[in-house]
Amino acid sequence: MAGLVFLPLVFHPVTATTLWGSPTAIENNAGINILNAGLQASNGTMWLAWQTNRYRGDSQYDISYKTYTNGVWSTVSRLTTGGINAGAALAQLSNGTILLFWAYKPAASYLIYYKMYNSPGGWSNPLQASSTSLNDTNPSAAVGRDGTLWLVWTRNNSTCSGSCTDPAKQLYYKTLKAGVWSTETKLTSDTNQNWGSGITVGKDNIVRVVWSKGLGSLENYQVYYRTYNGAGWSAETKVVASTDSDEHAAIMQDRNGTMWLFWSRKHYYSGLSFYYLLYSKYSYNSGTTWSAEIQMTNTSTSVDSMQPYGVQSTYNKSIWLFYTTNPVSNEDIYALISSPIQPIHDVTITSVTPSTQIEYPGGLASIGQSAIVSFTATILNRGDQSEIVTAALTVYNSSSYNSVTKQNLAVPGGTVNLSFSMNTTNWKPAWYSVAAYVSPVPGETVPNQADNNVTFTRVTHVIPLGDIDQDGSVTIIDVAVFFYDFGFTPATPSRWDPHCDINNNGIIDIIDVSIAARAFGTKS
Repeated sequence: MAGLVFLPLVFHPVTATTLWGSPTAIENNAGINILNAGLQASNGTMWLAWQTNRYRGDSQYDISYKTYTNGVWSTVSRLTTGGINAGAALAQLSNGTILLFWAYKPAASYLIYYKMYNSPGGWSNPLQASSTSLNDTNPSAAVGRDGTLWLVWTRNNSTCSGSCTDPAKQLYYKTLKAGVWSTETKLTSDTNQNWGSGITVGKDNIVRVVWSKGLGSLENYQVYYRTYNGAGWSAETKVVASTDSDEHAAIMQDRNGTMWLFWSRKHYYSGLSFYYLLYSKYSYNSGTTWSAEIQMTNTSTSVDSMQPYGVQSTYNKSIWLFYTTNPVSNEDIYALISSPIQPIHDVTITSVTPSTQIEYPGGLASIGQSAIVSFTATILNRGDQSEIVTAALTVYNSSSYNSVTKQNLAVPGGTVNLSFSMNTTNWKPAWYSVAAYVSPVPGETVPNQADNNVTFTRVTHVIPLGDIDQDGSVTIIDVAVFFYDFGFTPATPSRWDPHCDINNNGIIDIIDVSIAARAFGTKS
């Protein structure tokens, strides 16, 4: 490969030394292939999407993609077939749906569009994600532990003309939660150009955005960093500074919890002559501090290395750093592949399931309902060794009820279920949530422990006695059933509802009616 030189990179993370291999061609053809994005899907398949003119030539760009399954790349697929298309971003929702975003110019300006992919149904029709009379480009996307999708993009005020040498570029974002998009929000607002975002949501569910900031007329962009912790955005922090221009930053977290920051540097080596190199930093403490910068590529000045995007593979446990380079002629997609990020220790709770979602306080014997509700916590071992996992949970509303602690063995990549029994006799009618906790296992890094404590909301609904239709309240409709069935037993099935036999004596009597009357108006 002309102009490319193998450059091993060595540093010392918590558990192992990471090395980077030689550049590997991923997609090379007669066209121009730029602005790639990757995704490790939950089913083990890795996705790669990018902008290309291989189909229509010149400035007629489309979006292509391919997938990597069990060590084999698929053939290239074409997502778009017309219009002007640019950039790509990939994300996967909690339900497995994959979203591919890109910039599309349907008329006078670029807008962010997306398609959704579900197997075996395939791709949806294109949907519009942003709305403006300006230009929206460079999308980036990520999904948090809570299922929220974050979409960030660059809005370019292309109406700037005349003496204006720095058209405004600002970052905007919106979220998709429970199938509903939020309104657009401006993330940056200073007089600099802010563009080219990268985004990730860590195991701590903190949103991290990186981008380039600077005056376009000076050609000296710097990489900035900002986080969202669920309550508000942090201040902007300059995380990369140089006398060159640092562009197209990308951020990711590897399977050991280490944060990685990648970017391309526009380096002027003689007068106005320049070429692009890849650089990186890493952080062991979730971005609180960063390492010194590391040069990732070492090419001749005739070869560019730019627009990086890192993906943690679950197949070979390596980081795949995709980027655009031109070792022969046109720009193609290559990758630097790290040594496997292993061995690691990482456990988390993926779900908590109750034995019943609707429960009467203390149960209701007449319908066979016990006072005991069992909560099953499913624990996933993402690590490389078998672990003895120790977990506990708290069921809470206005009051809290703590479980005992339980243990079991979880094999690498496997799940184990732990069951916790709780007596609901004194529970007040309400929706109850569950805070589940799995203790750190030996060798689990602090960043990997960030998802050891997981909250699941509205897990079990405790409803008042007398709530016959189980809508969470005792209303006149419920009381009417008591009076209609009053005095009847199971011997008359047409006038017998076991939900009305609160004291479980085989007849709907005055005691049952009085309990329902006392609960009249109660809501949960």
